[in-house]
Amino acid sequence: MLFIDFAILANENPRYLTALNALAEWVHMHPSARVIVPHLLARDLSQVDPETLNEVFDLLIQRGSFVQVYRVMDPVQRVFVPGQWYSPLDVPDRVQNRFHQPIDTANAPVVPVLVPEVGAGA
Repeated sequence: MLFIDFAILANENPRYLTALNALAEWVHMHPSARVIVPHLLARDLSQVDPETLNEVFDLLIQRGSFVQVYRVMDPVQRVFVPGQWYSPLDVPDRVQNRFHQPIDTANAPVVPVLVPEVGAGA
């Protein structure tokens, strides 16, 4: 489960209240979530302005609650392959999926993902 103290964030950043409430509800409805995939979350929270949601993501990163990494999505199975990188430029040309089959990353989505910073809580 993702631990984010939305009450503190909303108190300190009232302009993001609507987005933070929507994110809090999403986290509550997805207790097994361990990461935030911004483009997928933006679809789930379509009532929130995408630019505002992106600013909330930036806030979570700036507070040290999350770090942005990049993951490769298996283009056939539509799941993330093992591994994460701090820059899309660091993603190797080829990775292996969970069945150890090679994937050419030029043909696979490289997706930004927010992962909790170890020991952090927003």
